[in-house]
Parts: sequence; C-alpha cells; structure tokens
Amino acid sequence: MINKIIVFFVLLTSYTNHLHAQVEVGQHIDLDGYLIDGFFDPIAYHPETLISSIYQSSSYEKGYYYDLNDKRINGSIFFENNKIFFRSENENRKRVKPTEAKSIVLGVDSFFAISNFYFKNRLKKHPEFVQYVTEINGYTFVKHHHFTTEIEQQYSMRDPIISTYLVKYKDESIWYNFHNNSSLKEKALKYFGHIPILRAKINSKYFIKEDMEDIIKMAEFYNKYQKSLPIYLDKYWLETKDDNRKVYTVNVTEIVDSVWTLEYSKADTLLYSIQYTSFSPFNKDGKFYAFYPDGKVRQKTIYKSNKPKDVKTFNTNGELTKHYQYKKHSIPHAYSPQKKTYYHTVNQLLKEDTNRIKLNQKYQNNTLVESFFTIESDTVYQITDPNYNLNIRSLKKRFGYYINSDSYKNAIHENAQGTILASFIMDPKGYIIGAKLLNTLHPEIDSLLHDFFSNEVLKESRQSLHLKPYKINKTKQYCEFVVPFQFGINRFYRETFIYYNDYNNMMFQYQLHQQAIMSQYQLQQQAIYE
Repeated sequence: MINKIIVFFVLLTSYTNHLHAQVEVGQHIDLDGYLIDGFFDPIAYHPETLISSIYQSSSYEKGYYYDLNDKRINGSIFFENNKIFFRSENENRKRVKPTEAKSIVLGVDSFFAISNFYFKNRLKKHPEFVQYVTEINGYTFVKHHHFTTEIEQQYSMRDPIISTYLVKYKDESIWYNFHNNSSLKEKALKYFGHIPILRAKINSKYFIKEDMEDIIKMAEFYNKYQKSLPIYLDKYWLETKDDNRKVYTVNVTEIVDSVWTLEYSKADTLLYSIQYTSFSPFNKDGKFYAFYPDGKVRQKTIYKSNKPKDVKTFNTNGELTKHYQYKKHSIPHAYSPQKKTYYHTVNQLLKEDTNRIKLNQKYQNNTLVESFFTIESDTVYQITDPNYNLNIRSLKKRFGYYINSDSYKNAIHENAQGTILASFIMDPKGYIIGAKLLNTLHPEIDSLLHDFFSNEVLKESRQSLHLKPYKINKTKQYCEFVVPFQFGINRFYRETFIYYNDYNNMMFQYQLHQQAIMSQYQLQQQAIYE
C-alpha cells in the first residue's frame, strides 16, 4: 500500500531562462482528455478545464521613462485614469505629465505624448499619452485611450474607456483615427488595401472597427515578412521591442492565401513551426510542428479552427511512435459538457516518463481505454474514460479563497503569466496524497502553488481536500489527474495573452477586459469623491 504522503515538486536551480519551451514532463492526460505527450508546449496547449487567476489592472508595473533630456529614469509606473504616476524605491509617487516625458515604457508596452489628433470628428490639440503599436513603411500606428466622464457613462451609455487607433505618416502634423463610421472601410483600404489578404478582410461585409487590431498586426507581420525581419517575444511569450527582454525569435516564413507560417526559435534553436489564420486573437489552422533540439520533428499536429485533430509523435531517431486523433464524444446527459477522446492507429510500446515511472496502456478498437503506472505495490490509473467528469469545483473554490495578489507582487510587476501543470495523485477514498508541478513559471507563483497544496489540498494538510473517488468497474482506485493553473494579468492597455480562439474563452477574455476597464472606472469614482 502507499503508506505515506507522496509529494513531488519541480525544483529548478535557476529561473534565469524560464524553461517555457521543450519542457519534458512525461506522459499525462488532462481533465479534458487531452494527451500531454512527453513535453509541455505552452504555445500549443489550450485547456478548456482549468483553474485561473487573472489579476486585474490597478497596480504598479516595472518600467521607466525618458525625460526631455533623454535621461532614462527607472522605477514603477501606474495608470490612474488618464494620469500616469511614477515612483522609485526611495521616493513618493509623482505624476508624469505629457509635457515632461518623451516616452514611457511599462513591461512590453510603450507610450509617448502626441497632439493634433482626431478623436471622433474633433481635432484635439492638447498633448496626451498614446500607446505605441507599430511602424510600417513610414506610417506610425498608436492606440489612444479616452477616459469618459461619469455623465457620459450615465447619459450617453459610453464605456469608461474608449480605445481608438490613430495613424500618421512620417513628419505630418495630424494623426487620423479609425472608428465605426462611413469612412472606416475607405481609411482601412488606404493603408492596408495593397495587401491582398487584408484587402479581402476589409471588403468583407462583416468588417468593423474591432477588426483593426488584427488588421494592423497582420500588416506589421507582412511588412516584416517582406523585409525578412524577426519578431521578438519575452520569456512569457509577449511580443517585445526591448532588447533586454528578448528570449524567443519569431519569423514569418510563408504566406499562402490566408495561412501564415511562423517559426519560433530560442538561441538559434528551432522550437516550433505553426500555421495561423489570424493574430488577434491567435488562431491556428493547419500544421503545427514541434522539434527536438537537433532539428528533428518531435510532433506534428493538424489544427482546424484552433482545435487539434490529428497528432503524430516521433522519437529522436525520426521514427513514428504514436498517431492519434481527437474526436468529439457526446455524453447522453443534455447538460454535461462534451469531452474528448483520442484514437490510436499505431502499436503502442511501453513508455517511461521523466521520473522513470513505467506507464502501461491498453487499447480496444484503436482507442486508449486504460493507462496506469505503479507506486510501491499499488496501481495508479490515469483518467482515460471520456465520459468521466472529475468535479474539481471544490478545488477551484478553495484556490479562489486562498490566492492573494500580495503573495506574488514581483511576478505581477514583471508580467509573469502562463500555465503551470499540476499532477495530483488521489487515493481510493478521494484524498490527494501527491502533488507535482510539471513545469515552472515564476519563483513566487511556484511557491504560491507549493504552499496551497501543502496547506489546503494534501491529505495531511490542515484543510485536506476531498473529491469524488475514481472508479473503474465500480471499484475505487488510485488515480492521477492533471490540472492546469493559468495565471494572467489584465490591464486596460494589455489584455491577458492567450493563443486560444475558442468562443467561450473569447467571451471570457471580453469579460476580463471589461473588468479591467471597470477597475479603472472605480479608481475614477474614488478620485471624484476624494
């Protein structure tokens, strides 16, 4: 019998490189029935069942600004409505006015002051900060955030923040905007109509102002493709133009019809090749390749509308080891969510995960029906039944009560976001006796999860968690299940970053963005009454 609490944690000696890519985790199955096949690839993994912690906007963020003498001043920066405040370690906060700073940098975002710009149909001459977006062939694109008054919100039903894209060519004196009016399509075609794929999007009868973000991003990537210029990402997969934050390099290698092929590298080592049809939000549609460090293909996946359909995995010798497909599996109960199952078409050999635990698998009609390993003399099953719904509502609820943003302030200031996979072992009585982090994100976040498991989840903790036991043939068994913990930071000028385009997640992202806007509104109201 398993006679003691088994607790596994990933302990990395250095977080300098943040091993977000090519992380060996062994073979696991998550709560949606997706196979995590040897490696965790954050750019490809998109769980539907997860535990999320999205930190909302109102906090300082590490950054710096350049004064009128081009002196760089480092510290922390905070947006409070349309005002920007700065503080260093030994100083109280002070307001940075548009007439006092040439530019401001917060994480991966940059701001600078402009005047003579159109807001709706009115030319505004008073300087305001705008968010830098990109520069394409002499045209500079920025995003202007307008904070509405309480009266406008109450009587004109306006959002607390109205964001509009502006554009100016080189040394022209006036910035022109894009908003929903009769000239929107005409303006968009003026700047982007020379690109066939964008011309088709703009001429579509469904084209609206909200599509401008994707249009501008595609135009930027198209320009880099033509000039063979790379795109850079930081360690959290956020696009950055700061040389000190660059970790991953992305190159657009091919554009065919509406499909864009992007290659991701780190330190000249090719990691991924992915085909997309949009970038805001990112939507995979076509082939996805993951590579071993020597350049050989590790996995090939076919995506359709951002969903994996057909997967092939290869060993280091280039030999095909697995070939499976994801298919919808309906559950009779009308109110139960659909789960996924995968179908296998190649003989499966005995596998070992990175902890040298032998994994045994059985198949019926090319379908994986049993996957298990042993600890001491006990068999621990992975959940392969697509109809099985392990209810983790109590785990979600307990984590929601437990988490506190004060526990990972530095991670928030550094914009640490992403997914951590946690593997749990549950005994036949429904108690968690093992917890294991399969990857790392940030020392503070990793420590937060470690403390949460120790204090609130494990069987011998002060608040031991109890779940419904896992049964096979009506017999309660030990089981392993994997829960994704997703951490994000949602600021009104930077939405939580995901590579996922599922409708529910799009609605979730919209709600998060509205929450970020409302947090700014609450600050505005506080300032009014103070």
